[in-house]
Amino acid sequence: MDVQMTDEELMDKAVDALVNAFIVMFRSVGYPVRPLYYSEGGITLEIRVPPTLPDFIMKKYPRFRDGFRACPSIELIGIPYEWQGCGFFTKLVNALGAEPSVECVCISCVTNEVFSQKLQNNPEWELLYYSELFDVKGFYKVFKRD
Repeated sequence: MDVQMTDEELMDKAVDALVNAFIVMFRSVGYPVRPLYYSEGGITLEIRVPPTLPDFIMKKYPRFRDGFRACPSIELIGIPYEWQGCGFFTKLVNALGAEPSVECVCISCVTNEVFSQKLQNNPEWELLYYSELFDVKGFYKVFKRD
């Protein structure tokens, strides 16, 4: 019997495959020395060192750059309309947070007010910084804290 997958199941499978591919890239790109940059099929992603680290990371790692591996930052994310609302961002953040060296995940340079409000209203995310001059915010989600 040939079972057809629904559009939702197909999208979920595609999201999982892409997130897994990003994690493989994240492991191999040499982060934090080099950022991860991906742009294909309307999806753009850049993961790099955050412009500032959460206080608990700075306290744990007195040498500033030692904390970079513990706190990757999604600095640029572009998702086509049909990928929005299908769990891509959540799955990507959770997959990064599951990496052994990662203690928190940042999202930097947030300028989209709707997205910014969703992060601010979500108790899992904390405000990392706000630049009034550029109207830019950064947030972080903690996965491991000693």
